[in-house]
Parts: sequence; C-alpha cells; structure tokens
Amino acid sequence: RTRGTVAVHDLSLRIRKKECFWLLGTNGAGKTTTLQMIMKQVPLISGTININGKSINAFSDERFDGVGFCPQTNALLPNHTTKEMLMFYSRIRGVPKEEIKEYVGQWMHLTRLTRFENTRCKQLSGGNKRKLSLTIAIIGNPTLAVLDEPSAGVDPAARKKLHRVINAVKLKGTTIILTTHHMGEAAKMGDRIGIMVQGRLGCVGTSGHLLSKYAEGYACTVSMIRGKNVEDKVLPLLRDMCPDLIVANHPN
Repeated sequence: RTRGTVAVHDLSLRIRKKECFWLLGTNGAGKTTTLQMIMKQVPLISGTININGKSINAFSDERFDGVGFCPQTNALLPNHTTKEMLMFYSRIRGVPKEEIKEYVGQWMHLTRLTRFENTRCKQLSGGNKRKLSLTIAIIGNPTLAVLDEPSAGVDPAARKKLHRVINAVKLKGTTIILTTHHMGEAAKMGDRIGIMVQGRLGCVGTSGHLLSKYAEGYACTVSMIRGKNVEDKVLPLLRDMCPDLIVANHPN
C-alpha cells in the first residue's frame, strides 16, 4: 500500500472569542482542509476540535446553525437570485419573517449587491459570487464565521469594502477564521496570524510579532506627484537614511 499524504499534521491551536484569525499559506499547505475539518466536511483521523468547549463530534446539524461558512468553491443555487439566496439564509438564521425584506436590503447595500438583487447566481461575475458567498456566511451574526479565501477573485477596491464588512461583523461579536494568500490584508485586519507550511502550523502571533521575529527588512511605499521632480529630492534623502535601499517600480 502506498502511503497517503497527511494534509494537516500536529495542529494545535486555540482561537479566542470575538477574534479575527487569519490563516496563511501556499496552495497545498492545509488551510482549506483545516476549515473543512472544523465544519465536519472532512473527518478527523485523530484529535479533537472544540467550539465553545464542546467537541464538534457531539454537534447535531442544528448546532451548526450558529456557524457561517464561506467555502472556497461557491455553493450557490444557480437559478436563484441574489435576493432569494439571502432571504433563504436569513430565515435559516432566525430573522423574523416580517423583518427579512428590510434586513436583506441592508446587507445587499453593505456588500454592494443591491444592483444585482434580481440577477440569478449563475449570471453573476466571479467577484460578485464571492461577495454573495461571504454575505451568506455572515448574515444573521453567527457565533463563528469560517471563511475560505472570501476575497479571491475580487478587485482591490471591492476587497477593501469586504474588509470593512468583515470588521463590522467582528465588532458585533462574531469570531472569524479566514484563509488567504495575502500577508498584507492579514496584517491589516487580523488580530492574530497563523502560517501553515506543508500541513503544519509554522508560526502564530500578531502581525508585529511575526514581522519582528522573522522579517529581514521593511517595505516603504512613497507616493509622489508626477512631473514635479519630487523624486530627485526624496530618493537621496531615503538613501541617506537607509544605505541598503532597493527601489522598486521607480519610473524612468
């Protein structure tokens, strides 16, 4: 018998309530498998996962009503409209029937989906499908939101707006676990960051802690007005401050 690949090995991690935890790693590092194990989509060979002190093995399907999940592959009903999908999940999350229409309208406005409310899911762009999947996961203010690369395929401007939405949900008391390839967005948004390497958790901590322990330098972004020759004054000043300065994307 050939030996199989261990997707997640010796992972020991505690995520605090109301924390926004970002899990980073390259493709195949084990991020998605970790989230799928939390959601009971992949069985554990060994070990336990507890939510609020109770093992997920003891959870009935009803207990997962308080957990929102945004999978890496959009799980949308192709012939349902954006509004129908959000109304459906609002009912599941216990939003009173008489309040659903207004409630869904507020969420569509918050995630910039109002103009697509009557568009069928199969007709949405990839970025809007991700927006809808994220909204489904966090609608109803779940206790825990598990988001697998929610900003994948979303343009930078829309990504910033999604970050604001995620932060607003966190402030309401939801614990959030996300995966991403982008260290930049994790550093801005995350309370803590974990980096997975070949199925193992290589390091975990705040952005400042990880940078101070592992980084070998600093990145400095300088925005200058074109045509004013400001760079002729700024660059010599920066080189005086940092003799080993490496300039990237400097205009000719």
